[in-house]
Amino acid sequence: MTRRLAFLTAAVLGLAALSGTGPAGAAETPWQQAKGASARLVTAVDGTGTLNEIPAGLHIRLDPHWKTYWRSPGDAGLPPALDWKGSENLGTATLAYPAPHRFQLFGLETYGYETEVVFPLTLPVAQAGQPQHLALAATVLVCSDICIPANFNFALDLPAGAATPDPDAANLIDRYANTVPGDGAAAGLAIGPVMATTQGPNGGLRIEATAREPFAAPDIFVEGAPGDAFAAPRITTAEGGRRLVAEIDRIQSADDPPKSLSGTPVALTLVDGPRSVEAKATVGAAITATSGTAGWLGILGVALLGGLILNLMPCVLPVLSLKLLSIVKLGGVEAGTPRRQRLGLLATAAGIVASFLVLAGGAVALKAAGASVGWGIQFQEPVFLAAMAVIVTLFGANMLGLFEVVLPGRAMDAAARASGAGRPEQDGLTAPFLTGAFATLLATPCSAPFVGTALGFALSRGPLEIGAIFAALGLGMALPYLLIAAVPGLARLLPRPGRWMAWV
Repeated sequence: MTRRLAFLTAAVLGLAALSGTGPAGAAETPWQQAKGASARLVTAVDGTGTLNEIPAGLHIRLDPHWKTYWRSPGDAGLPPALDWKGSENLGTATLAYPAPHRFQLFGLETYGYETEVVFPLTLPVAQAGQPQHLALAATVLVCSDICIPANFNFALDLPAGAATPDPDAANLIDRYANTVPGDGAAAGLAIGPVMATTQGPNGGLRIEATAREPFAAPDIFVEGAPGDAFAAPRITTAEGGRRLVAEIDRIQSADDPPKSLSGTPVALTLVDGPRSVEAKATVGAAITATSGTAGWLGILGVALLGGLILNLMPCVLPVLSLKLLSIVKLGGVEAGTPRRQRLGLLATAAGIVASFLVLAGGAVALKAAGASVGWGIQFQEPVFLAAMAVIVTLFGANMLGLFEVVLPGRAMDAAARASGAGRPEQDGLTAPFLTGAFATLLATPCSAPFVGTALGFALSRGPLEIGAIFAALGLGMALPYLLIAAVPGLARLLPRPGRWMAWV
């Protein structure tokens, strides 16, 4: 319906551009004032002409700090009620709802609109070419500190003459019609699997969604069985912010005791700024404890493999030479790996794992603060990427010998003591530890295969799960160091130092 309405208003605009008749006179009622809001009925044309449907809108302006409600108002409120009794030559009128906003006050969550909204209307002409008389009694609940039903009564006549378009009215109606959630194709949004969860006393939902462009500020509204109520979603993203996983608790059940949501129909509305999508789905079966355990082992394996592959991603290439330098030293060892070299490898691995655990702590803190968390959101922010570009550029220029950083004498002495320079019998562990941390830092803008899947799963869970998945990622990235430290004989398979290192 909304696509048809948008098409109708676009056609009206096209007629206005072609006609060149100057300012048009759309049919509209005078503004009517009520406490908290004012309203009018407006159409995109001033006559029925040969149209089968008239694009129109219920235009509401809300006073500061007042709001009105969506079709599913949440914990309180009522949607608009329209009565067309007394209208003539009017078929069954339909009203569309623009994408809502979430309001949270005094522990209540409601969905609706503030400041201004136009509810797009499609008004069928029962007999084309005949005049149409519109009589509308509209009751709109508006709320601030108190809630008041605002009652409006409109009367509007559309003659049988030419349907002269009004660009201003048509643009207004079309602008709000385009915010009515559709199938998501134009917005590049899609809602994926919907599964039941067993978390909490009433259970909940786990919803996946994808976007052509990264999500910015997503929100999901759930409409279930009458009597069911759902909390605000806990949202995490992965794959550069283009994949979303939402965990939504059912805070009130229509049944006592609560029945499982598996197999029940739900309507889902995903809103992300100006983009939105609406979909109906049947909730999939909840994951059982057995399959959950197996699933966890699988996810940990995926995370381990994803961390290993991170070593080959372009984000880590600048530090690859450091890794080779630290490992290739062992290529010339004939009788096993000396203890100090093994400790250096273990220190590098510890630096990688410790850095991933720090990232896990940051993700847990952000999630606890209510922020949207995702490998693709925080680590692909323009400021972060710009800083990383500067660091990598300076790092590369330094390795090419374009400049040298000369530290003060005391700093040089401290660095020498930390690295064990001048004391062959004991290499310091600080430098290899920082090498591992630096490799992790360079890996953060990357999303290697399997990383997005593991993180998307982890970030929709609790702190322990997040820590476990991040630790598995770090362990996977540190695996080459651990293997050589555990099996010194692998060092003999590495190439000897030579001119090839300068080429790499």
